[in-house]
Amino acid sequence: MKAFQAILMGAASSLLAGLLLPVGAAHADPPKGDFIARGVKIRAAPRLNAPVRGHGNPGDGFTWNGGQSFADPVTCPNGEVKDHWTYVINNRTKVEGYVSDCFIKEF
Repeated sequence: MKAFQAILMGAASSLLAGLLLPVGAAHADPPKGDFIARGVKIRAAPRLNAPVRGHGNPGDGFTWNGGQSFADPVTCPNGEVKDHWTYVINNRTKVEGYVSDCFIKEF
């Protein structure tokens, strides 16, 4: 009887696992990109006066970390004004925070 119960429990747990975690389920990676200028400030909040947590440089790369905010406007090197900031993780230094969209590009 114990062997039969063990088989039933194993089958039930396999079925439950299959329902909760389908094999081959698609998982999209977060967007990635890079910094387009040297010394880009990574800030604690999407404001020009927020504390600087670190810096990003071309080649460091970043991973989008789910936060975007309309905040302080920034004049970009090309003269365009943007008020959109993105929450990123610097792939090289692992510093995370907000960066003005003037200074990053997604791949």
